[in-house]
Amino acid sequence: MIAVLDELCETYDWEATKVNFNGALNPAVQAVDPNIVAGQGPSALPAGYLRMVPRTFVYLFNGVPYPLTNWEDADFDSQVQQVGIASLARDYITDLSNPAAPVFFIYPPTNGAYPYRGRCHIRMPDIGSSAAASLTGWVPGVNPPESSAVIPWFPNTTYLRTRIAGELMKGTGDKRAAEFLGKGPEGAQGILDRLLQMVDDKQSRAQKISLDRRTFRYNQQGLPDTKNIFG
Repeated sequence: MIAVLDELCETYDWEATKVNFNGALNPAVQAVDPNIVAGQGPSALPAGYLRMVPRTFVYLFNGVPYPLTNWEDADFDSQVQQVGIASLARDYITDLSNPAAPVFFIYPPTNGAYPYRGRCHIRMPDIGSSAAASLTGWVPGVNPPESSAVIPWFPNTTYLRTRIAGELMKGTGDKRAAEFLGKGPEGAQGILDRLLQMVDDKQSRAQKISLDRRTFRYNQQGLPDTKNIFG
């Protein structure tokens, strides 16, 4: 069961795995890399961080929220690093090299201790690990899965029972495995597909298409100059 729940965390975004976090940017924090100007991080992310909920990561300047845009590592590495460039941050990258202590960096360096907030999805702790997911309120207990009375965090127990039974059948060569794991009405993938349709149902509200903030900013300075033929 642990492997199945872990796969669900990695692959899909569930309300049960979504948490809020907050803090304050620190203009004095210095990265381990001496070539990175102070004020960019590292700043802590929730333990088990997997990915940010789009358009929810902001910092507040005089009470006004300013969005932070997720960058590629290569974009961050190619930026100028000089004393005196501190300003209002625009972009961020994450460093998940230590899963127990994920962090993020911003650019340009912050010029003030502005509060930030965001929403992200986290990897839920294993049943029996005793590492409570305090931000979600789910407690995994201390007993192993086979003897634990803890209800899994995943909202559909029918899927879990069907999926685990199918995985056991596959491991023993049982021909019914394909039926239990398949996309049929009673198959695990069929159950999951129907659940995902409901989880991601957006018919109740209008949807908005967003342009990539890395290129399309409010002042459009990030747009390439297509009119200058002399470079």
